[in-house]
Amino acid sequence: MSDATVDLSQINVSQWITWILVFLGWLVINCQHNKREDRKELRSVVDDIKDRIFLLEEEAVKYHCSQEVTLSESNQIKLDIQRLISDIRLQGLCPPDKITKRFKDLRRAITLNNFESAKHVGLAGDHVTLSEIHEAVDDLLEIIETSFREKYPFQ
Repeated sequence: MSDATVDLSQINVSQWITWILVFLGWLVINCQHNKREDRKELRSVVDDIKDRIFLLEEEAVKYHCSQEVTLSESNQIKLDIQRLISDIRLQGLCPPDKITKRFKDLRRAITLNNFESAKHVGLAGDHVTLSEIHEAVDDLLEIIETSFREKYPFQ
């Protein structure tokens, strides 16, 4: 009778070990799946932000190259800049210490020179202001992509 009792306790222990291993396996898989889903969601946000940055760049270049501009166009560009900056901060795409300078550079490149509607003059396609806009956009995109890669390195 004691042999039967030993067998039952051994079966009980082996079942517990099996269930613990199953649970640990599920836990590992679940964590990996959640991390992959978080990465996909953030990648989608980054892609959306990038599209908005490219659109802003296009609008700014068009504005600076136009012979005639309106106050509403300049106000819309300023509003787009503000919303973009706000959304990037809210999403936490980059550490504030790394991105604040890029925001200032982008805002200055677009609005510092030749932005007042009353004093506006259409610029040539190779003007330095346009180069500054492109450079500021590239720097902003670079820091966003770099921050994403730091958070989710290639595997």
